[in-house]
Amino acid sequence: MFHTCVNLKQLEFAVALAEEGNFTRAAARCHVVQSALSHQIAHLEQELGTVLFERLPRQVRATAAGEALLVHARQVLASLRHLRADVAAVSGEVRGLLAIGQISSLTGIDVVALLAAFQQQHPQVEFQLRVDKSETLLEQVQSRALDVALVGLAPSADLEGVCHQMLQEEDLVAVLSPQHRLATRQRLPLAALQEEALVDFPRGTGARRQTDDAFAAAGLPHQVRFEVNLMELVERFVRHGLAVGIVPVQIADGFEGVVQVPLQPTPTRRVHLVWQRLPTPAARAFAQAQALEEVAQHLVQTAPVVLVAGLAEQRAEFGFGNIEADAGEDLHHVDVAQLEGHAQLLQHQVVVDAGFHRARRLTLILTAQVQDQAIEEVRQRTVAHRLETRLVFTQQPGLGLLDIHVECRIGHLAQGHHVVVAEVQGIAHAAHGPAAVTGLSPDCSIVSAVLQGFPSMRRYLLSILLVASSFAATAQDRYVPVEQRLSAAQLAEVGLDATQLQTLNRVLREAEASTPASTRAPVAASTGAPLPANVPAPAAMHLGLEEGPVSARVVGEVAGWEPGTVFTLDNGQQWQVMKGQMKLRKTLQAPQIEVIPGIAGRWFLQVDEDLPKARVGPIRQRSRGPTVPEWRSGFPRSCLMTRTVLITGATSGFGAAAVHRFAQAGWKVIATGRRSERLQPLVERYGKEVVHAAVFDVRDPIAMEAALLALPPAFGDIDLLVNNAGLAQGTAPAQSASLKDWTTMIDTNITALVTLTHRLLPQLVERKGAIINISSVAGVYPYPGGNAYGGTKAFVSQFSLGLRSDLHGTGVRVTTIEPGMAETEFTVVRTHGDQVASDKLYTGANPMTAEDIAEQIFWVASLPPHLNINRLELMPVSQSFAGFQVAREG
Repeated sequence: MFHTCVNLKQLEFAVALAEEGNFTRAAARCHVVQSALSHQIAHLEQELGTVLFERLPRQVRATAAGEALLVHARQVLASLRHLRADVAAVSGEVRGLLAIGQISSLTGIDVVALLAAFQQQHPQVEFQLRVDKSETLLEQVQSRALDVALVGLAPSADLEGVCHQMLQEEDLVAVLSPQHRLATRQRLPLAALQEEALVDFPRGTGARRQTDDAFAAAGLPHQVRFEVNLMELVERFVRHGLAVGIVPVQIADGFEGVVQVPLQPTPTRRVHLVWQRLPTPAARAFAQAQALEEVAQHLVQTAPVVLVAGLAEQRAEFGFGNIEADAGEDLHHVDVAQLEGHAQLLQHQVVVDAGFHRARRLTLILTAQVQDQAIEEVRQRTVAHRLETRLVFTQQPGLGLLDIHVECRIGHLAQGHHVVVAEVQGIAHAAHGPAAVTGLSPDCSIVSAVLQGFPSMRRYLLSILLVASSFAATAQDRYVPVEQRLSAAQLAEVGLDATQLQTLNRVLREAEASTPASTRAPVAASTGAPLPANVPAPAAMHLGLEEGPVSARVVGEVAGWEPGTVFTLDNGQQWQVMKGQMKLRKTLQAPQIEVIPGIAGRWFLQVDEDLPKARVGPIRQRSRGPTVPEWRSGFPRSCLMTRTVLITGATSGFGAAAVHRFAQAGWKVIATGRRSERLQPLVERYGKEVVHAAVFDVRDPIAMEAALLALPPAFGDIDLLVNNAGLAQGTAPAQSASLKDWTTMIDTNITALVTLTHRLLPQLVERKGAIINISSVAGVYPYPGGNAYGGTKAFVSQFSLGLRSDLHGTGVRVTTIEPGMAETEFTVVRTHGDQVASDKLYTGANPMTAEDIAEQIFWVASLPPHLNINRLELMPVSQSFAGFQVAREG
């Protein structure tokens, strides 16, 4: 009889090792040391009498026997998990792990909000969230690796073997470059695209099947010239006129610099909730009607709700949301209950003068308070991000529409944080209508960042502009139909059809007839309470302080600001906090921007009948004494808001540690590497607003260029390049080393570094940035077998000195860091995957760590801009210079 001593812990270790592909990561996942996991895997192989895992230089891969084991191991572990959950369910308690997956392109459904609502009802349930392709998530549900998943599929997709519920069906639209010959069409038949070059996802993916099915149903061929794996790349290829894309309409709404055109017949994408046929109690509870009802509620809440004064119980449905009002309303309130991304919108208000359609000027103030979790050092902090968008409408003689002044500010308010608030302005002329606001994005980085981070913001702004311009004052002070103000293309962009347009005009006519000519008292933005009666009306309300009378009116409390505190504004004014008011002290000769030392309080509100005389920013608090900042940067202060670093070789070792160091310090990090499974956890930990994963091989210049073109706008301005990617192969004696290994190493360590540096140099010169090249002491001190490797590192050091000479006078800093003995995953690669040899190499040596090197990289980047470190050689205390070799006879 066959007896084994296989235990559950060994099965858990085997599954973790197969999924992680690496002993170190598998051990970390199982919360054990690597040696313990290695011992248990070896014991399991000994018990079963076969090799279960193939140890390769870069990864661990299951053998055929291992794959057979994994099928049963997953079933056993899943059954055990079900057993525990089912026993708990008998007593009415839902508990256990809920493994849920979602596609990255999910629109209209906030999975995090759903999980939060679900956990309130079932606090004993733990969550594990994965983001992947639809077909992968579907397979994982079928194999019981996931409990439930939200996937996007073509209508013809096979959902055999799982339970499912369709939550959403959205149209697919064509996206084209504005210069494309078909960009002006109101609607496109699929036949018009059969000869066009298309950009799409790879064949076999759920996203690609949507397109293939649409053309197949119409009996048409199509040409997919570019296959990509990121929606951002689809946008880039379309924007540059290389191809036409077919994407869900809500995703197209978030694209910038492209035109979307409806298709006929209209293909669709369906979003399904799928779960196992024999679900765990937690999965069953999530998939039941209550969870689905919550999904539906989140879907309908994605549209903004606009309250318009003067309407008596009128309600109308529009493509951009709802317009509601009650008689006597004075407050125009816009509530966006759901925006995509990990951030949760806490407040979003528009406050205007109630009689604005008879006024000559209109100011809309949009403020958003967003909570985001940031882990710095050991403690966890909550950082409140504040977004302010001001739209000022000013009537111009002879124009039916208004000039639109748009100003966005993004700031951070958190006790103890040092932050810089950046500002940007843009003008959209009346002749171009509301759609002209989209033209602000290419020229205004902050606006681009806002639209990138909040995909629904673009249509939302267009909707506000449409309503505002329709109510705006004309020379005759009367109602003007919407279609006389906007072109057909502009109406289509906002999303109004003929029925919705007719309804909107009816509502506007009734509003015009029912609103009295006299203006009402405006409403305070912070509390909703009426302002004092002596405030002149009509009036525009705005945040901040401006040039003008010393007796500025202050509305609201000031929290944490003691009387006497001095603030400096962007316009050079110094204001001092008094009891209940602000007093202008003096105006400096030159405007200045300062780092904010820990602001915690409300904004000031001033009412001024005249047009603003100058652009102003949020209040800056001036420190009364020297302070030690929590982070430093050697870059000019004008670059602080967009401090962005690109780090190559970020999947492990020095590169991964550098990503952590810069992200924790508030930088935006572009992490590059070949292994997406290594980069994605970095994005998940810090958020896609902080870390962007660019997956490519540095030796492939085409892939490198595509990745750089696909960078989100928020990551486009690179200040620092860290060339860390490197390879050590062919380290045998020269007479027996592999020439192929040498060539691969030279391509990685030299050619790729030079190519990327050359590509980014113009931008780095323009931004007065910096370059940090990671070399090695092997380029200085030779050792046996280090021939070609040491030569490549010597090139890096000499190339850096040459760059330093060429870039003299540009303000660009160039530094070479030459580490000595450091223990990282790179060491295992050098020993050809032999963990024992790697461990022996560093036994008792107390080598440097990846974190040590990352700290030095960050220190170099943090130096004042007038300092440059040319070369930085680092060794552990236990290491010294190599001695001369002597061959002795006899």
